[in-house]
Amino acid sequence: MAGGFPAAASAVVPDTFHHLEPACVPGAELQAGARADWGLVPAFRAGSRQRFRAVASGQLGLAEWVLLDARFEGLADLHPDGTRQLGAGDLELGALVRLPLFPELRGAAQAEGRLGPAVALGWRGKLPNAADEGELGSDETDLTLLALAAADLGPLRFGAGGGLAILGNPLMMAAQDDVAFLQVWADGPDPRAGGQAWLPRPRLGVDLALPTVWNPVRGELWTGLLWGERWQIRLEGGLGLAPASSDAWVGVGLGTRMGPWPRERRDAGSAVH
Repeated sequence: MAGGFPAAASAVVPDTFHHLEPACVPGAELQAGARADWGLVPAFRAGSRQRFRAVASGQLGLAEWVLLDARFEGLADLHPDGTRQLGAGDLELGALVRLPLFPELRGAAQAEGRLGPAVALGWRGKLPNAADEGELGSDETDLTLLALAAADLGPLRFGAGGGLAILGNPLMMAAQDDVAFLQVWADGPDPRAGGQAWLPRPRLGVDLALPTVWNPVRGELWTGLLWGERWQIRLEGGLGLAPASSDAWVGVGLGTRMGPWPRERRDAGSAVH
């Protein structure tokens, strides 16, 4: 399933993608959180600002093959000249489809309580509901296409993704931009496997959005800590690796999961393909 509270601040690539788990575990997940960005420069903008977000998101996994995803946020921007903007952000909808690859390896891994290798293709659409006058939105329907892969290596889980974010509309504002991006991440050992459920599971990743005519290169290094399984608490933060990226950001989130998980399938003696 998805990893919960969004954690990338490229301001070009939708920032929940690197938390989507391509294994597409069936069930549902709901999250709520808050996040603060410093030095954020949105796409097609030149000025930076501080941005504070209240985020609500959810994912629904269907039959281990399809993951539906939705996200909505409230925004509060503080500009360097003291101007403040407050309002709703854009609604984002997406889907991820796992490809029918590596069934034997997946079944063996899930029998041991792991997710196993997975490859998925996905998309995300950003609706233009946020107000453009205060630069909370762009009045454009953006589309992002994505490929994801993940696999276990001992107690660690590694993932990588890449794709194309199609921003803007050349027929309305002559400002369409096609941004290629890359993402890699790793989840540390699960403390529950050693009977230490009170310890967090660490996460680490890097995101990179390549430069285009309309938008400069953006990149960041992010990390996080995750507590719990059914109920989850997340603390996350990141640092910008390019001038157009956020200088820094921090976030906190609370989530709940519903549905069967690999550990329960292992206990029941069943392997899912």
